Amino acid sequence: MVSNPGVVSIEDLIAQFDTNSIVISRLIWQLSATDPLQFQKSALRAIADVPDSGGVRFLASLIALNEPVLELIANPQVFELNDARRIVEALRRNDPQAEVKMLRLITANPAKRLPPQVTDRILDVIDAITEGPRLVPVLMQIFRSANPYLRARLALSIGKRHRNKDWIEDRMRDPDPRVRANAVEANWRQQDEPAFSLFNIAMRDVHHRVIGNGAVGLYYAGDVRSLRVFGELIRHEVSDRRAAGLWAVAHVQDTRFHQLLANMIDESDLVVRRLLVAAAGRLKRASEIRSEGAKLQLRLIKATRKALPSTEDGGPPKFHNHVFLEVKGPGSTYALQGLGPLQFHIFENEQAILEYSAQERTSYIKPGTYDLYFTSCGKSPKRHLQIIVVTETASGEYDSYDSGPAKPVADESAWDVLRRSP
Repeated sequence: MVSNPGVVSIEDLIAQFDTNSIVISRLIWQLSATDPLQFQKSALRAIADVPDSGGVRFLASLIALNEPVLELIANPQVFELNDARRIVEALRRNDPQAEVKMLRLITANPAKRLPPQVTDRILDVIDAITEGPRLVPVLMQIFRSANPYLRARLALSIGKRHRNKDWIEDRMRDPDPRVRANAVEANWRQQDEPAFSLFNIAMRDVHHRVIGNGAVGLYYAGDVRSLRVFGELIRHEVSDRRAAGLWAVAHVQDTRFHQLLANMIDESDLVVRRLLVAAAGRLKRASEIRSEGAKLQLRLIKATRKALPSTEDGGPPKFHNHVFLEVKGPGSTYALQGLGPLQFHIFENEQAILEYSAQERTSYIKPGTYDLYFTSCGKSPKRHLQIIVVTETASGEYDSYDSGPAKPVADESAWDVLRRSP
């Protein structure tokens, strides 16, 4: 049994709490009375580090949620985000107003504003542990008197909880592009009509960050149009737009953009170059992870192309392509149904096709079959087609092949397979 609490850590006492809670609780009380400030720091660290137990819950009951304690929890130099989250979750068992008190800390002293990193940490903790509209009134009150930086950050937190059409439309008229961008980000992963409408509005915005966030929203909603926007941003003559495109592609980690990034080897803007290196690294890691996973089985059933009418500008001939593909799970044991368009990566002559449609043939006798349609240019006498299907747990690649001449013999002809890669 512990006899000298002065040389025993709080963690040691917590570990023994269930063996004799009366004695251990008295010793913890003695520690708290000896040096209250040091006790608070040690207690918060113990709550963050030690698994939940009767001792941890008793310790949490001794912590008063005053401003010094709240500032300590919210200090990113003292606690990591997950640690701060665990502490607040433990403390709100005894104080249901824990989150509200933490939010009030933001406006507690108008004469001494919190550093942005502390404000961000408070909102990150709240976002991590609280869902639903319960805190919206408090967040709204802070929003109305916030500085520009804080208003932008609050637009994200409020938007995640308050999908009010009028409120979001007001945010999209805000002169600060950070507010508009965060209002869009708050709706990522949403796939209803209001979200699609918001993403479409964002892609007509004048600011590159808002456009990029709108494209990411479309991507998460499974809309192929996002790929075209990513490509346009990356190729744009304005460096800010190229930066937004690289950030967006790195964020979603879509590996079909490998070659497009490789083509930027002569990029001169230093900010864009840093983002280019970061994006290329993320896509490389994503490819490595994919290559280590299970393998889907793909079978090409049919591939045709149809010449489109010539244009007056004398450019290369264009073709409407149709690929009919069967996809099975690892080991060819079952048909893979319900794939979304973005899970199909199409390459022609090693160039990613960024505008296409993909739909499942639900009425076809064989399940797991899909139609892919896209338009391409016949710049080469031969055309090399490659199709990759990617899921969260597996991926598959159809054996690539070279097609016949770019000019079809008739109005529509099958793509004759001349060579299949091993």
